[in-house]
Amino acid sequence: MKTLLILASVLMLTLPAVGPGRADVLLDQDFTSSSTVGDFVSATPDAGQFNDISAISGSTVSVANDQLVFDIQPGGLAGLLRVDLDNPAPSLLALEFVFTFDNKLAVNFGPSVTLQIGDYEPASNNYNSGGTTAQRFDQILFRRTGSDFRAELSSAQINDLVYGQEYAFLLLLNDSGAAEQYLGPDGVTRTLNDQSHALYIDGALAIDNAAAGVGGGSDLSGVRLRVVDGSDVDFLVNSIRVENVLPAVPEPASLALLGLGAGLMGVRGRP
Repeated sequence: MKTLLILASVLMLTLPAVGPGRADVLLDQDFTSSSTVGDFVSATPDAGQFNDISAISGSTVSVANDQLVFDIQPGGLAGLLRVDLDNPAPSLLALEFVFTFDNKLAVNFGPSVTLQIGDYEPASNNYNSGGTTAQRFDQILFRRTGSDFRAELSSAQINDLVYGQEYAFLLLLNDSGAAEQYLGPDGVTRTLNDQSHALYIDGALAIDNAAAGVGGGSDLSGVRLRVVDGSDVDFLVNSIRVENVLPAVPEPASLALLGLGAGLMGVRGRP
């Protein structure tokens, strides 16, 4: 019995999962390691750096309280850019984006902030431009509506988001040429079709398997955040993390082994 218990424990720690090969963290930064913006920027960025973080026209970008703070003044703009996340470009992407939108003036204007995924290059740091459709695989627009703001994707919009509240968005993207299964943060197994997206907000499903706003010839090789406004806003980025896989689904055989392990543990625990 002792041998079986050891075997079951080992199996439970080494379960295979459905999905592509080894997961790589392509970008992971929570802005806790430094209070200097330049430390997060490089011409040859590693997995914690960007090609560009900048602001113009009286606006500023800084690090405060472990957040990247975009302080946008009237007529100003700012952004961040990371290109060449992987080579070749990833076919699957899981992008977790934690942020707070602080609207200083309760007026309608937008889109104020755009999070874009696509085939960008270092010259894409002209944040006065939204980029071309051909560059963009998908994007989320954050549009102010006065008393609150909303997130807009090609497939749907999410209303009644609250200023000053922290949100965790998880955007899943598939450019693999085939449907892929994944395990959502809510514990539910779902399917994501080719050239489609799914969106979770604070762990809850907001958009399920809908067509992405795919531009011709684009891919999943870059991430771009564009903050532009006609009045006074702060946009605070807590963290951004990008992986080249969707959350994995345990194989049926693995689930059976889990059951075996649990059963053996239960037998051991009986008087």
